[in-house]
Amino acid sequence: MKTNKKYQLNNIKCWIASFLALLLWANIATAALQIPVAKQITALQADFNQPSDIAVDAQAQLYVLDAMNSRIIVFSAQGKQLREIKPTNTEHSFKQAMGLAIDKKILYIADSLQHRIRRFNLQGKWLSDINLSAPPVDEKTTSKVSTALPEPVALLIRNEELIYADRRWHRICYLELPSGKQKRCVGERGEMNGQFQYPFQIAQDRDNYLNVVDVLNARVQVFDRSGRYYSQTGRLSLDKMYRPNGNTFDALDFQYISDSYLGTISLYLQGQFLGLLQDTQGKTLKFSTPARLHYDPAGYLYVVDSQAHKVQKIELDYQPLAKHPADNSEVSRKNCVICHYSWGNDADNSKLRDSQDVLPVASMNMCYSCHHGAVLDSRQAIPFGEQHSTVYDPEEKKQAYHKKPLREDEIPELYPHSDKNDLTCTSCHTPHNDNENQPTLYQDNHNAWLRGADYGSEQCEACHEKNTKNSGREDEKTFGLNHPLGVKMHKPAKKAQHLSTDDPHLQKGLPEALLAGGAVLGKEDAIVCQSCHQVHQGKTENLLTQTDEKSALCASCHKRQATKDKKAAHKAGVHPVSVKPEDPMKNKDEKVVTVECASCHSVHKGTLDTALYPDKINNTDKLCVDCHKELAPKDEKAARKAGVHPVNVELEEPVDIRGVKVKSVQCSSCHTMHDGTPDTFLFPDKIKDAEELCIGCHERQHAKDEEEAVKKGIHPMNL
Repeated sequence: MKTNKKYQLNNIKCWIASFLALLLWANIATAALQIPVAKQITALQADFNQPSDIAVDAQAQLYVLDAMNSRIIVFSAQGKQLREIKPTNTEHSFKQAMGLAIDKKILYIADSLQHRIRRFNLQGKWLSDINLSAPPVDEKTTSKVSTALPEPVALLIRNEELIYADRRWHRICYLELPSGKQKRCVGERGEMNGQFQYPFQIAQDRDNYLNVVDVLNARVQVFDRSGRYYSQTGRLSLDKMYRPNGNTFDALDFQYISDSYLGTISLYLQGQFLGLLQDTQGKTLKFSTPARLHYDPAGYLYVVDSQAHKVQKIELDYQPLAKHPADNSEVSRKNCVICHYSWGNDADNSKLRDSQDVLPVASMNMCYSCHHGAVLDSRQAIPFGEQHSTVYDPEEKKQAYHKKPLREDEIPELYPHSDKNDLTCTSCHTPHNDNENQPTLYQDNHNAWLRGADYGSEQCEACHEKNTKNSGREDEKTFGLNHPLGVKMHKPAKKAQHLSTDDPHLQKGLPEALLAGGAVLGKEDAIVCQSCHQVHQGKTENLLTQTDEKSALCASCHKRQATKDKKAAHKAGVHPVSVKPEDPMKNKDEKVVTVECASCHSVHKGTLDTALYPDKINNTDKLCVDCHKELAPKDEKAARKAGVHPVNVELEEPVDIRGVKVKSVQCSSCHTMHDGTPDTFLFPDKIKDAEELCIGCHERQHAKDEEEAVKKGIHPMNL
């Protein structure tokens, strides 16, 4: 039987390839291989805010995607800042974008949350958008399409193809250039070959094979030129691979894979782990959150360190490999180790606690390793504005907090905390809750991994019970200690419906000013804690959704009661706010600089059965006296001396004023704070002038004409 010559030739090629591979690994074992080391490290200087990607054009200029500032910073090859690209037209801007690529003098930007890829020229002029479409609900039925659109987080251009990683649908997709038409997508959520749990940076090796970071599966998957799964590099708990993010190849085909949690960069060659990137002295390089890597053929490795707000430039050199690392670790409890790094077989628990003595699973770095955009994008909320207090607060802030009594309310054991009531991220968030389909107030968050239910402030109230008691929600007759909760912001189904509002303005839902700050309503459009407070990205120290400077927060809902100036208040018939007193005034022995809503009302320290009056003040008159002492003399004699109408006077006989029997003359007998007659001094019930008001008590002293005056024996009026 004759041997097929073609088959024989292929057989020889296979033997040669095998021999070369054996020779390569033999060289590794005998330390003959030259591996990359960091010769020098410098930083690109700019005011970055969590940069997310970097690309290089044909002139070796660097383009850094500084997405949280909605711009791209352009640097020279030497690292000098040249210009910025920031669209002036808001329709063409990008916010929280994740990916960047350059091809044929065109910038491609993965505008992740807008579900599109934007195209600009290198001078920053917008060219066009590629709008991405969701996959069919059933791949066999192309007529039905899901409503959730793709979220591109990484880009790679190969020949006439634009390839993007889709965070939302756990796949990579191929677009045809320049048309932008989608050719195909591969992948779905899972742990098998070809499946992903959040694909991220895409790199191409010298054989034009795609290497795609698979974040939560802690590996890099390799696909051949036709797009078929070929192999994988790294495994969870092996090769120091834990939360891979950055991924690139150098000119010698060494692969660099960064770990956004461990802060290290691993070196590979043909899928073989060689160790961690070190400097020339053998010290391992450490970063905060190395989210992206890019290799410049000039011999530089760029590291986008998101949490540190830096881009580091590493000049590479090559040194002999001292010793091939042993591979003796094993994958352990894979799905758990995704977060429980300390459960890994190679983890040294004695050295894992961070600077605040927090274990990895509860540390800020663990959360950020996913939430910087590779898995879920929380960059806009977590680092900005005021945040709920945690163990990571600055010492001066914690010291100021601990000078006060620890708490009036105890934190339930359900929410882990220190003996000083310090919290970590995992005090409120955990994947281990009892509700598989946990509802959430914030639909974009899907399931926020909350320890307790929170569709009506339940989790807030668990720790802040005192701030929700006596709000009228449980018992309409018991109110005044805290701002009302449970009020339904829509037209009541029937009159006198408990916890409803008859204000047409409030029946339309929350005002835009609050919604813009993240405010939400609970079940049946009812007011909850989150209607005024935002746990992440609050506008004030007490986490308000809008600043309350000049009573802005109160005014957003209580428009009639919170006018802009004294003139507007007089016209509306309400007590003025946001005004400076003409004469010196004091309230509770403190100088009143500006009269605000908070001057008379306390949102969480009110007095029962009042409209949130502070300091156990149980009626309006005592509140008035604090500021208007000169208008509220203690008795009739003092009133005559001051030349003002007496108050605190007991009448010989009750007088009927507005249908109410008045036995004692007080401020509130003639004035009302928030429902006065317009263009009067807060006269109540459509009383338009002082004379009409006086008649209520002084009917004998009033005569409608001269004849009646003579009859009563008084001086005539209205002549």
